[in-house]
Amino acid sequence: MLFGETNNAVKTLQAGQAAVSPPVQRLAEALLDTFPMSVYVLTGLTLLDQQGGQRALVDLLAVTATAVVVGIDSGRDPRAITPPRAAGRLVARAQQAAGAGRPLPVYVFWIGQAPPPNQGDDSPALPEAAAIQEYILRASAQNPQPPGNVAAQVADALREADIGPDGTPGPPTPPLRRALRALPEILDAGLGQLNPIRFVQRSGPVLPADLNKRLAAAMLDRKNHLEDVNYGKIVPNDYLVEVNEDNYRGHYQPIEGEVREQWRQRLLDALNTANSRQGRKEYRFGGRVDVQVRPVPDLPENEVRLYARIKADEAAAGPAAPAGPGLAVGRPCLEQLPGGRTWPLREGTTTIGRSRTADIFLNSPEIQAQRLMSGQHAYFQLGGGRCRLFDGSPAGKPSLNGTFVNGRPVTAGGQELRDGDVIILASVDPARPRPDTPGATGFIFRAHCG
Repeated sequence: MLFGETNNAVKTLQAGQAAVSPPVQRLAEALLDTFPMSVYVLTGLTLLDQQGGQRALVDLLAVTATAVVVGIDSGRDPRAITPPRAAGRLVARAQQAAGAGRPLPVYVFWIGQAPPPNQGDDSPALPEAAAIQEYILRASAQNPQPPGNVAAQVADALREADIGPDGTPGPPTPPLRRALRALPEILDAGLGQLNPIRFVQRSGPVLPADLNKRLAAAMLDRKNHLEDVNYGKIVPNDYLVEVNEDNYRGHYQPIEGEVREQWRQRLLDALNTANSRQGRKEYRFGGRVDVQVRPVPDLPENEVRLYARIKADEAAAGPAAPAGPGLAVGRPCLEQLPGGRTWPLREGTTTIGRSRTADIFLNSPEIQAQRLMSGQHAYFQLGGGRCRLFDGSPAGKPSLNGTFVNGRPVTAGGQELRDGDVIILASVDPARPRPDTPGATGFIFRAHCG
């Protein structure tokens, strides 16, 4: 085990019972040397799903204060590889089985240039230590930090879950490692750590409108995404545009506030459009969207640098934040897809459907003619800073054709809503709900609508 402590940052590198390739070992050591905050790096763990019997060799595991990142070596024999998504689910189950406090979110990637062609897993491929470090930092910045040193507990639990190639359990956690649980974690993922996107225009200064498509492209660029084990793609929400100083003074500074808000709205619209085309919530922002612009002396007027990162909202990381997925300050609302009318949600119960008795009366001719939707199709319960969606009427009568959140049906217990969730009322095919089905409709749930 390698161990180091600098500026209250604890770093360990431990090898499991299975061997990993020399390139993976070098990546792990380089990661430990350069990582800017506390991290527990584990290599060569063999995990077993006690319920399903599935076994997976995890080549590289990095545990930070707020995330677990799982890397699978694409250079191994394809017949012996468990794809990252499946391995990530195994890591999540191992956390739960060990009872290691509050489980940390799990993110996955391939170690190497590309995944084996027969695996069908399009998780990000990261061949270099710098790219892996950036990915881990972005994963960590996506989540608020839980109380206590959960990272050490999770690392211990995963190491003890290592059954080895022959099924032999790993050794118990050393007392020194257990004592480290009281030490604080440091989290600092700054925009300066990310590689910028460079944009050069043929002639003339780069104007705010010239950057609309560039921002949207950076948002949807797969290299900037994180993917959780539920296949959700988390996109950057924090952007920095660097421009020439004279260009900034002439074309940005006088209207900077207005330009930033217009860029922000463009990104929101671009994400809604992308999700609408998919028919489900494929993408979501990592926090509140913000775009900053900064003058710099080292750029000509026809060139800009664009940085994009995933940054958790500061309010979500504070000690006053609720344990579950709470709402932002302000009144929540529904925004009809695509880009249509909005309805505010009030405290208490709000019903929605095609009947005039519903609080939100959906009276479009298509909805009324097709009759896929119930009179009181669903209802919202808002209170205590949280909103929950239920299928059917408050009296308990289920809807005709179901209610769906992010492509999944709402069960009898309801579904707690997060900012940006996609809601679809009614589907002729429950396996593929779509907001553009005649007689159905879709909404984006907004936690804060001003």
